[in-house]
Amino acid sequence: MRNGTAKSQNEYNPDLDSILYVRTWKNPTVYLTDRPSDEEIKEWQTACETFNSDMNRMMIPSSMKGYPIDRYVTFMDLEMRGFYSEEPFYNNPSFTLWRLNEYSPSEHEPENETERYNLLSSQMDSVLTCYGDESQFDLNVHSGLSTEFSRILLNEYFKRICKVLPDQESVLQQEYNAWLNYSDASFEAFDKTIMGPGFQGSASPMAYSSFREGSILMMSKSVIPLYLNISDPENYSSPINFSNVSADLVLNEYTLFKTILAERSKKQKDPEFNDPEWYYPLEEQINALEEDQFAWEKWMKARSVVSSTLDENLRNQYDNLTNNIRRRKLIDLKNRYEGFGMMSEYQYEMILKYDCTDKELADHKYE
Repeated sequence: MRNGTAKSQNEYNPDLDSILYVRTWKNPTVYLTDRPSDEEIKEWQTACETFNSDMNRMMIPSSMKGYPIDRYVTFMDLEMRGFYSEEPFYNNPSFTLWRLNEYSPSEHEPENETERYNLLSSQMDSVLTCYGDESQFDLNVHSGLSTEFSRILLNEYFKRICKVLPDQESVLQQEYNAWLNYSDASFEAFDKTIMGPGFQGSASPMAYSSFREGSILMMSKSVIPLYLNISDPENYSSPINFSNVSADLVLNEYTLFKTILAERSKKQKDPEFNDPEWYYPLEEQINALEEDQFAWEKWMKARSVVSSTLDENLRNQYDNLTNNIRRRKLIDLKNRYEGFGMMSEYQYEMILKYDCTDKELADHKYE
């Protein structure tokens, strides 16, 4: 989901190049999530209508030229308006879901929960697939929106899993909080070990948002499959079962990562390597990775608590999803947190892909 790119279309577009654009709201009757109140819809429509889009017309992504005006305006509402507004609903997932539903409404009520999820994903894709790779701006916008959409999907389906497992709501919330702490800690480790204080170039937003989305997908690839397995077992196909990835394998890779950082610092002959404007001190890098590991272990312990409260069938499904999370984490660690954002062809060839075989995972050495 959400990985398409558009064909370049840069010809003159009379819609985009006209000064005036009168919105026509579709006001769909089908909502894939909870319908906002009439008052909320009116407030959001008014706010979108009064937004001074002329201020941003020069910032039209090159890959969006040639597309219908409503796609560009949707982009403005979802992405650019936030740069010029402090209004709180722009951080409100309900606003984003409403705006997506207004742009790409479903023609019918979903027949089951699997179809609902697919339709919701398609609404998000309908916006994301208009971005090409002609400029770093396009790539940054695509990555930022994709991350936000992934976060919204996770939050939506976390609410749903709590409703279908009411007896587990408390431990599920504890696990979610542990994941949030892990997400922040791993983001800090990524910044300290890979990015550094000096990496603030045009591609940095893409790298940071891509890494953040990675941790969101770790959690959502547990929450969403579990919910669909419970609510729609007849139509949902469970994720594949990978070979077991033990907790010790992940912890050993953390240790190796820290060792590599220390060795890399000692062997680095370039005097700029320890330049504080570009690189964090080794001690800060190691400390950040240790905090990352500590938060990871607390998250895994919280998942063990959830597992212990489930019946055998659900526990087996949940534990398989935990194994998939550990596998993804092991891949990230083996890649030394490389592979997010822009990368060279050599880097791309060096990193493990998430769909790698068990043998490739076992044999991989990044250095």
